[in-house]
Amino acid sequence: MRSLRQRFVVLSVFALLTLVGALAAVVGLAQTSLRARLERGEAMAEAEVLRMLSEHPALGPDDPLMGAPRHRGRGPWGVRFADGRELGGGLLSPELVAVRDAALARAAGAEGVVTVAGEAGPPRGLRGNRRPLERRVVVGAARRVDGARVWAAVYVPAGVDERWRGAVALLALSAVILVGLALRGVASLRDGANTLRRSLAALAGDLAAPIERPEMTELAAISDGIAELARALQFERNEQARLREALNARERLAALGRVVAGVSHEVRNPLASIKLKVDLAAMELAEQPPGVAQDLRDVGDEIARLDRLVSDLLVISGRRAVVRAETDLRALCEARCELAGPLAAQRGVRFEVEGAGRFSLDRDAVTRLVDNLLRNAVEASPEGGVVRVEVAVDGQVARLAVHDQGAGVDPSRAHELFEPFFTTRPSGTGLGLALSRAVAVAHGGTLRYERRGATTTFRAEFGA
Repeated sequence: MRSLRQRFVVLSVFALLTLVGALAAVVGLAQTSLRARLERGEAMAEAEVLRMLSEHPALGPDDPLMGAPRHRGRGPWGVRFADGRELGGGLLSPELVAVRDAALARAAGAEGVVTVAGEAGPPRGLRGNRRPLERRVVVGAARRVDGARVWAAVYVPAGVDERWRGAVALLALSAVILVGLALRGVASLRDGANTLRRSLAALAGDLAAPIERPEMTELAAISDGIAELARALQFERNEQARLREALNARERLAALGRVVAGVSHEVRNPLASIKLKVDLAAMELAEQPPGVAQDLRDVGDEIARLDRLVSDLLVISGRRAVVRAETDLRALCEARCELAGPLAAQRGVRFEVEGAGRFSLDRDAVTRLVDNLLRNAVEASPEGGVVRVEVAVDGQVARLAVHDQGAGVDPSRAHELFEPFFTTRPSGTGLGLALSRAVAVAHGGTLRYERRGATTTFRAEFGA
């Protein structure tokens, strides 16, 4: 299989061969045209001599024609007498004289008309002498019966006519341009191939590497296709990594769910018994000492906290069903902001709620999501900061965003944010964000973390 460069080389060779053949044909045609013109000139010179012989068979010194030379056809004519006198010799150039003398010499020893061709310009002032190419002359000569020799000269365009010269020059220029274009094509092809080779080598290590674009249009189209393919492969690789991460997370949550399912059964029953006995003890001991009453309340609170912890684990593991109801998202967020007001006031933080919309949601689950996001935003905000809540409903999707001016999370650990038990606070359980994402996923959506400039944002989406 031949390469494109080899094809260009073959094309250049054929172009050169075509040029040589065309030049040879043009030169041959020009030479043929010159021979034809010379033959025609010989015929004209012979005809002129024959005419002179027939019209003036015995021209003497006292002939009335001796006063001035005459011009016939395409050249002068004249008569040389035996005593050296000549009619028509006053206009002759040295070159023409040499050709004429050669013709007269041949005519002296021959019968009939003889012709001799040579190079000589037309005499200056000769009528019709306007062509600079007329450098060929044909002289016809014959001997008369009185001994005088009659001659006539016919001028023939010599060499290649200007049109032929132009044709040859045009052919040569076209061939040079063709060869130049072929060589330029070979060079462009080579450079483009090297460019694509470098780009492919770079893509082998990094699919996001920039793709150089060759100058040749066809190779540039291939480069664009490679770049598009690299982008598609990069997207598929990222999507594969995302799906792998999601699958790993699901496997971890599934394992956690199996553990939680068993633990919740073993923990909730004893907790319920303990809670019942504590409540009965509180009712039976109506006049218990103040210290005992506080202890019983503390025990009840701890039991409730443990029960909430088990419920959170059930939500995270996906073991809790979603119960939807039409909910005013703005009203829900404003209510949770009001409840979180005392914590925000302690840190000098205020809330702003924007947007509105109603959507079918699990109100209790989404309330816990909002509480977690608001608490994290308040604790991360600097003193005097603003926590901004945005609500939007767009057809089958509801969106909730919480913005704060906190420092955010170390970028190297951002991927761990939604892992169960991951926390950056000494007193945290690490279940808040994991629970919040589980709530969003249970609603057919997701929860994402963003850091832009000095603003930290958590964006939750809920599907119908």
